[in-house]
Amino acid sequence: MKRLLCSLPAKIAAIILSYIMVLVIVASSAAVMVMGYLDFYTRSSYLVEKEILTEMAVRECYKLSGQFQRAADVQAFREDVGNMAWEVNYAYTVIDETGDVLYTNYDDNTVLTSSTIIENGYKFIVQVYDEMPCNDQFATVRSLIKTGHDLRYAFIFFAVSGLVAFIALICFLCCAAGRKFAYSSIQLNFLDRIPLDICLAVAAVIVGIFLIIFDTVQYFEGPEIVIFLFVACTVLYFVALALLLTSATRIKTFTFWKNTLVYKVSSVLFKWFIAAAKFVFFHLKRLPLIIKTLGILAIIIFWGGVNLIFNLYQTEWLVMGSVFLTFWVSVLVIYIAITLQRIKSGGEKIVAGEFDRKIDTKFMVLDFKDFANKLNSIGEGMQVAVDEKVKSERFKTELITNVSHDIKTPLTSIINYVDLLKKEEIENETAKEYIEVIDRHSERLKKLVEDLVEASKASTGNMTVDFADCNVGVLLTQAIGEFDERLKVAHISPVLKKTERDVIIKADARLLWRVFENLLSNICKYSLADTRAYIEVYTSGGKAFIEFKNISKCELNLDSNELTERFVRGDSSRNTEGSGLGLSIAKSLTELQNGQMDITVDGDLFKVVLKFDV
Repeated sequence: MKRLLCSLPAKIAAIILSYIMVLVIVASSAAVMVMGYLDFYTRSSYLVEKEILTEMAVRECYKLSGQFQRAADVQAFREDVGNMAWEVNYAYTVIDETGDVLYTNYDDNTVLTSSTIIENGYKFIVQVYDEMPCNDQFATVRSLIKTGHDLRYAFIFFAVSGLVAFIALICFLCCAAGRKFAYSSIQLNFLDRIPLDICLAVAAVIVGIFLIIFDTVQYFEGPEIVIFLFVACTVLYFVALALLLTSATRIKTFTFWKNTLVYKVSSVLFKWFIAAAKFVFFHLKRLPLIIKTLGILAIIIFWGGVNLIFNLYQTEWLVMGSVFLTFWVSVLVIYIAITLQRIKSGGEKIVAGEFDRKIDTKFMVLDFKDFANKLNSIGEGMQVAVDEKVKSERFKTELITNVSHDIKTPLTSIINYVDLLKKEEIENETAKEYIEVIDRHSERLKKLVEDLVEASKASTGNMTVDFADCNVGVLLTQAIGEFDERLKVAHISPVLKKTERDVIIKADARLLWRVFENLLSNICKYSLADTRAYIEVYTSGGKAFIEFKNISKCELNLDSNELTERFVRGDSSRNTEGSGLGLSIAKSLTELQNGQMDITVDGDLFKVVLKFDV
């Protein structure tokens, strides 16, 4: 079926057949309507013939009367009538006022029907024979009546069958519209790309042209009017079919409404309206509340003035009442605006962190005063919560620092005694292995304590920062050189990209080196083996950017913000060395130097971006 819908010959055949079905429907319907009007379905063929032939005979009587009036005398009339009555299936008879027959050509044939008229005292009779050997209009009409009567029900069948076939063909053409290949999407042709309203306008112009021409040729007789109607109906049918098929294609591709000039123009106007509304709303929003209120008040006063001008015929006390009401409404609106402005300003200060600033509730009444007091209470509660939070953070930081110092002293002793034990000649191999384990874990514990102290100092800002000009490219090259051996052991290939010009920033070289050290150490620990790590330095918009990118060997199920928290590690199994403080320390040290560190996780790609002012 899909191939049939995409077949061009099938579409052309369906179009031609649909046109033929239209002709069949029109012809059959017209025949059914004419036969219904003439009672073909309720009367016999004989009665229908007699009625129609009688009407034709009446017309012949009038024609005979006109011929008699135009003749010079009776003899000339007889000669003219004799010429008229040549090879016809009816007879003429003319009788004068006295009843004398002036002319007749009746020859005793059986008469089917006859008609009589009286004009100026003369009686004109036309008698139609039952047998019609001659090929005249009566014989032709009689033959058509017999044929039509015999096929009267067949025409109904033709009309209904043609309608069903036409609907089926139109459905097929609508389904096939826009299909060129069996397994491809709907494709638009040249007509489908033209805006629909332009197509409708062209169709309306074509209809108008045919109406103008029809207004001229409708008075013609003969085949000209028939030919014109046939050509006009044919053209209009194919125009209507083209509009139907292009509409079907547009509906399938959801462009029926979008591909119109009305939609395009309305879309542009709507966008302009939205932009203008946003512009007006944005600037109105920035205006102080009192200014907005005064604007509304001006509109109220203007409207009140207009009402006064157009209602001067009212009584004086009504006018004074309107003025009095407008005045007090204006005062009330101004009071509400000022009160709301004070509440708004107080709320903005609380949002900005000025919790000790109170809203002045003087002259406030009812719900306004109650709301302002609640805002003041919220500010007091938030101030207490912030103080408690700061106190808690300070306590935790001091606790970490003090505990770290307390641990560092006995830890140093342990490390020293382990060194002394390593220098002793111990023959027991198991004891040597124990000493190595103690040595390794004591060094790891020492590194953890140092990281804790450094993280505590960095997060609290309890570090001295010596700002100076730092060449980022040179510092990175040195850092990568220091980590060259560790990178080789981890099977990581570093790729450094620098700009041709030196990138100079204001920073503390010692702290910046510590940041680079933590990030490179992170790459060595968590990068996938046999991959490359990219380090890039560039400037943009007055900012210096330092990017570190590597592929993680472990699945990163954490959010980028969680990775900078303390004791959070990319290795969830915690099989690798590390305290989980490296990124947290790097971020704190970066912020101490007025920089910014952003982390992005995209699948297994781990990227850190440092931003500093150039």
